[in-house]
This record gives sequence, C-alpha cells and structure tokens, in this order.
Amino acid sequence: MFLILGSTTVDLLITGMEHLPALGADEFAQDNLVFTSRPLRMTIGGNGANSAYVLGRLDAATPGAVRLASAVGADELGTLMRGWLDAAGVDTRTLRTRDDAGTSTTTIAMDADFHRASFHHAGA
Repeated sequence: MFLILGSTTVDLLITGMEHLPALGADEFAQDNLVFTSRPLRMTIGGNGANSAYVLGRLDAATPGAVRLASAVGADELGTLMRGWLDAAGVDTRTLRTRDDAGTSTTTIAMDADFHRASFHHAGA
C-alpha cells in the first residue's frame, strides 16, 4: 500500500491566448483584455493529489492500494476533487474535508509561447 502525504489543489488552466494580459490598468483596455479560443480546463493539481491519482490509475486492479492524506474544502471543488480521486481508485478516507477553508486552487494563464502567469489560493 502507498500512503501519499501532500497538497491537493484544483488547477484551472487558461490557454489559447496570443499574449498574457498587461497589468496596471483599472478598466478594460486592449492591453489588459485578452480573449481565448479555448475553454477553461480544470485538472488535478498539488503534489499529493497528482501522485495519488497517477498511482491509483496504475494500480487500478487493487482498489484502495493508494491512500491520500491531505485536505480539501467543504465546497464544490472539494467534492469534484474527491470524485476524481475515488474514480482513480484512491482511498480517500484520510482526505480531510475542512469547513473553515475552501479547496486550494491555482489559476494558470498561458500564452501561445508557453509564458505563464499563475495565481494561487492556498485554501485547505
């Protein structure tokens, strides 16, 4: 059995932009309003959740062989994360749900040249 300790984060990926928006303006302008040709994507993030998910998928024949000790918030993103991990065969009995914090998120905006800006909310 694998016991994974680490962070659990929902990654929000914004891609398909020609350039990243400029900072500093307080209204919508040509430099700071950027359109994207692709929809927002949500994926598993965080060192603990990523490791547990991959190991769970690799060891799918043995349900519960991978356990994640981490935390999510008592919110929709926490429910979504728990569902992803359960579907991968990860034992989530030690994935704590915290009522006092939201699920951690990282929003990553990436332009056509793969330059990126990231915004992280530490959360649970």
